[in-house]
Amino acid sequence: MIRFLSIITLLTFTCIGCKTTPEQATNNVAVQATVSPPAKAPIKAAKVPQKPNVTPTKTPTPAKTKVASGGKITLEPSVLPFGAIDPQSKHSGEFTLTNTGDGDIEITKIVPTCGCTLLKWHKNNGGKRNLTPGESLKLPFTYTAKKKPGKKRKTIKVETFDGKDHETISLIFTSEVIAYLTLSESIVTFSLATPDEKPTITITSNEKPFKINNVFIAKKAVKCDFAKDISAMSHTLTFKGDAKGLSKSPTGIMTVHTSHPITNNLSLTYNTKLLYSAKPAKKYFSRIATGKSVNAITTIVSADHSDFELGEITSTNKLVNVTSTEKLKRGGYKIKYTFTCPPDQKKGRIKGKLIIKIKDTLNSVITFNISGNVK
Repeated sequence: MIRFLSIITLLTFTCIGCKTTPEQATNNVAVQATVSPPAKAPIKAAKVPQKPNVTPTKTPTPAKTKVASGGKITLEPSVLPFGAIDPQSKHSGEFTLTNTGDGDIEITKIVPTCGCTLLKWHKNNGGKRNLTPGESLKLPFTYTAKKKPGKKRKTIKVETFDGKDHETISLIFTSEVIAYLTLSESIVTFSLATPDEKPTITITSNEKPFKINNVFIAKKAVKCDFAKDISAMSHTLTFKGDAKGLSKSPTGIMTVHTSHPITNNLSLTYNTKLLYSAKPAKKYFSRIATGKSVNAITTIVSADHSDFELGEITSTNKLVNVTSTEKLKRGGYKIKYTFTCPPDQKKGRIKGKLIIKIKDTLNSVITFNISGNVK
């Protein structure tokens, strides 16, 4: 009984505690609202800013402007022909240089390539001349023909500058020197292997008869026979060489004097085929230091590869010194030598010479020239 009353009492207190007034309910809600943390808003991903989709605009191409191409020289005439002319005759000519370009051009230099041409160009501004577009320059000159007949082609070089590039222009003139007297050969050739042969040359006129007045030979190694005091359309000259003289002076110059009114003299040369020769015929050292020596070799051989005996070898100065000689099985001799540059030698070229004698009936002599450039 007592247990039953205790349970009823407990239930009664529980019901009384569950009853709340509206104000208490409101207060309870307010308390809960104050105590409960606010709900978190969902986090949104940050948007990456994007470039606006703008269509690129093309940069306008600037209008092409015409740039001056500079000066340009035009020649008149392009080639000046003098035609057939007499030997040693004088002739006048003229070239016209016109600037046909868009800009100025400067003529910096005018030079003939031959001493037979004389310019009459008046040098202004220290030898320079500026041509504006359309402006011209006349270039007169005088040409003196040489004695030697045949076709000739001469040049005058004109150097120009248009402000950017340098250019060289060639002024060309041509001629043909008339051959009033012609030579069958211009070189008389002797051979010591056949010393008794007498070479000949014929001189022929294409216009009128003439005489041979004289034949001048600078060296006594050669003599000439010809018909004197005879006027004819052609003459034959016969030459005779002295073997010993030719071995010492194998080359030379001869002049034939005639009675022809225009071609009064002709030039000839003579050459000799020697019995012996040096290989190489001469020696040149491109760079040699002061106080230093260089070693070299030359070989002496005979024209017909026959055996011979080498004689004395001497030097014209102290620059060349023979160190040894060796006889070759196939014929000839090998000569070893040194070429020395003096210690006090200045820059330039130095020269030496070997005189090589051969023991034969002609007492043949070979001259071997040696030179070098001192660095």
